[in-house]
Amino acid sequence: MKYMQDHCTGKIENLSFGAEGITKNDGKVVFVPFTIPQELVSYHITSQKKNYAYGKLDAVLKESHYRIPPNCPYYTVCGGCQMQHISYDLQLDWKKKWVEDALNKMHKLNVIVNNTLPSLKTYAYRRHIHLHFKKENKTLSIGYVRADLQGIVSINECPIFLEDQKKLYERVYTFINLIAYKDFFQGKLIIQKNNDKFILCIISDEDFANSTVIAKQIVNFPEFTGVIYKVGFTIKQWGECESDYQLNSNQFCLSPLAFTQNNPELSAELYSQMASFVKPNEKILDLYCGVGISTLLISEKKGLVTGVEWNKTSIFLAKEHARKNGKTISFIQDDVEKFLLNNPNKNWNLIIVN
Repeated sequence: MKYMQDHCTGKIENLSFGAEGITKNDGKVVFVPFTIPQELVSYHITSQKKNYAYGKLDAVLKESHYRIPPNCPYYTVCGGCQMQHISYDLQLDWKKKWVEDALNKMHKLNVIVNNTLPSLKTYAYRRHIHLHFKKENKTLSIGYVRADLQGIVSINECPIFLEDQKKLYERVYTFINLIAYKDFFQGKLIIQKNNDKFILCIISDEDFANSTVIAKQIVNFPEFTGVIYKVGFTIKQWGECESDYQLNSNQFCLSPLAFTQNNPELSAELYSQMASFVKPNEKILDLYCGVGISTLLISEKKGLVTGVEWNKTSIFLAKEHARKNGKTISFIQDDVEKFLLNNPNKNWNLIIVN
């Protein structure tokens, strides 16, 4: 095997679950991101493990006809996306293959996997994005973790979230700089759509922002309907911090602090597909139920439904959704694995793992 940093040439033979191209060098597997099977590429080794190595792409010597230009200026530097260089049809094929391999090759289940459902939109579809922020040396960075894991890549747009958003990021930078009273701070930032406006959720392990300033400044940022500031287990909120969502006749409130599927149009189809498997009067267990969207839809089949979820905010919202929509559903806050171990003899007709 060549030494680290040596330049190599190889043909990409496969695609890993993380969308990294797989080639071999002297019989040893090498993962090379941003490549496509059947491409001939040059790369250099960046790290060595006992049975495999990682490489960084230098050039594509023979392109696949499935290669397309990425739509993001930060692609390959930002660690948020891994497949923008691959045509969407091929992306769908590989997602199906990964599920087939997980079920049939790894677990020997011999399951027939249906084709992957395509999204109506491949860009500007996301309900929310999760970013990182850090301020040091008087410079504030907001963005995703770099693809090489070496810090944060500062962004002023994210095509999978919004089409025209540079003004939004300018305002987010300004807001966080205004509310901070420390020279060094870091944390996570969730931006969630609320109709044509946004909810900001700022999360940090240490207090760095002035709550009084947040309360005063939010009126100067009308594009933010609400701000959540979470430090450890302490949560403070200003304004409207939940967004409304309707599916069929059911009304839901979505919080940045609780998990929800990120593609509104496709998730509606997903929930509909899940409900189609349910027969009347069945005893159903909905694992990782989140805020209860799938659980409520399933309950319309008149079955006895139990939802299990570990997140406290999610379970609170799930119970509220059941109450507001007139549904009788049992929601349990518990670790899913522990719940299953403690309830081994329940005769469920259907178990959904979402």
